[in-house]
Amino acid sequence: MRIKATHSNLVAALLATTGCDPFDDLKHAPESASETDGSSTTDASTSSMSGPESHSSTDTTEGPDPSSVSKLDVVFVVDNSGSMGQEQGNLAASLEAVLPGLAAQQDIDWRIAVTTTDLGNPWCSSSSEAGSAVLSSCRSRISDFVFEGVETVDAQAECTDHCALETLEILPSATHVDPTPAVRRWIEFGPSGTNVAGELTETVQCMLPMGINGCGFESPLEAVRKFLLRSETPEYANYGFVRPDAHLAVVIVSDEVDCSAQINEISIPGAEIFMQGSPFWTDPQADSPTSAVCWNAGTSCEGPPSDMSCVAQDYDVDRQPTTDPDAAVLYPLSRYREHLQEVAAVKKPFGARIGVYGILGVPPDFPTTGEVTYAEGEGQFQSDFGIGPGCESSTSRAVPPVRMLELIGNFGPAQDRIHSICDASFVPALTRILEHALR
Repeated sequence: MRIKATHSNLVAALLATTGCDPFDDLKHAPESASETDGSSTTDASTSSMSGPESHSSTDTTEGPDPSSVSKLDVVFVVDNSGSMGQEQGNLAASLEAVLPGLAAQQDIDWRIAVTTTDLGNPWCSSSSEAGSAVLSSCRSRISDFVFEGVETVDAQAECTDHCALETLEILPSATHVDPTPAVRRWIEFGPSGTNVAGELTETVQCMLPMGINGCGFESPLEAVRKFLLRSETPEYANYGFVRPDAHLAVVIVSDEVDCSAQINEISIPGAEIFMQGSPFWTDPQADSPTSAVCWNAGTSCEGPPSDMSCVAQDYDVDRQPTTDPDAAVLYPLSRYREHLQEVAAVKKPFGARIGVYGILGVPPDFPTTGEVTYAEGEGQFQSDFGIGPGCESSTSRAVPPVRMLELIGNFGPAQDRIHSICDASFVPALTRILEHALR
């Protein structure tokens, strides 16, 4: 259920969750690792990413050949908003074809985790993961496959068609920072064994569908950052997931734009985009905002309607371009680029790398052309976003992911790393992503 918020009560709601900022770096941890899954904790001064020595993001020391690395940590960041049911079913169905081939690679140690794009918002009634890993069967979360009080027929295609397990049986395992066997909030398999007691493929298929009742102001970039921070912090259930000597593949699956609003204890310019009458609202007279505020808050387009060019742009609360990172309503991309570079620097001495990937609102031929067409659309989509969809399928009209395109492009050619959310099958996308991550 949505609420109607004025300027004053929205700010209060943003800052009044258990006496701390609900958008802070490690907010909404539903529990510590030890409280929920038996994972033991270590001294808070120990970093899960620490290697033989500390390396800054500017370190230039050559590491081992990346092809010699035989470990891969994969985190899926899945959009769990109301329009993503069919796409989550596609993801689960595609894994049925892809995962057996991964498990057959006896020389690779795999880890797979999942979180959502939901960081919470006063306009959203759902609780948020905020980067916390989720490890449970979608059947045990079947109420999450209800959108605004309406149970959709997609619940079968999204979850139950691919999953017969009411619960996931996960065995205790150790990590590189905690040798005490305990149940971890991820799935692992490879030469050293597996922590899955049942059938591996179905377990992963049951884990990945996240439901459709999450917040519609998706924040995948901030969710990635929070997931990685949690993996470095002993009191959180993600702790120890990211191994310094393993390649890391971050896979964002979404049909929307990034809405990582800058809202924290000392600075809340991002709250402004959700205020009634905000210059970022498509319709200032509307009772509630749409995700178009996120497009307007992070994108600049130029050129004629038939052939526009769109780039990521930081704006202040008055919708004026800004170069001041503290004044931007969405967190600047530098926040995520620099954090990923810091994590990459720890991995470099081991020859391990980071890859950021996406199954997003780009045309199906994007891996071949590397091009996104920005042009005038029609109907409500055009009215909301001032532009046409990045791609369309029988069930979806996806928004061009301008901020994510730019960030992912910072780490190599985007066309090698991004695939279309409108594809009928994600088998080619997942295959290419995971092959690329292991190069």
